[in-house]
Amino acid sequence: MKTILLISLGLVLIVGMVMVIFAIIISDTRSATHKVRFNATLEQVWTIYTTPARQPEWRTEIATIEHMNGDFGHRTWTEVDHRGLRISFQEIIAEPPRRYELNTSSDGYFEGHYSAVFEYIEPGVVEGTFTESMTTQTFLAKIMALVFVRPRAMIENYAAQAQREIDRRRLQ
Repeated sequence: MKTILLISLGLVLIVGMVMVIFAIIISDTRSATHKVRFNATLEQVWTIYTTPARQPEWRTEIATIEHMNGDFGHRTWTEVDHRGLRISFQEIIAEPPRRYELNTSSDGYFEGHYSAVFEYIEPGVVEGTFTESMTTQTFLAKIMALVFVRPRAMIENYAAQAQREIDRRRLQ
């Protein structure tokens, strides 16, 4: 019985040490910057990215937008995905049609920042430079972010869906 107790205690200590090492080694912040080209005008891209109330129409992962408040450039809202994950947004910079920045958060999980800078390249081509970053608030959130959060893939997915919506609206 004493041997089993010592082995169990040893395993608990090893698991605890591994968790402490992970907490030290794994960064609290995940971030990516990525450039994406759109076949669109600056105004078309700007409208898609800065009209959150309409995003559930074209963003496949979003179920609804709630609590939309404030004037343009100072709006706040909550995005709810199909699993019930809630992310709060606060506009901090809106310089039409070139620069858009948001603070993001999900209670108990992360706080983040999102920026988009749009540049005219040639007629019908716009380049967006996007930066997405998040800082986790708990050890569990840090592990979940390490396993599931890919900021560059998030930027690419959002941009691909935005381009499809721009194309759809152009055909209307």
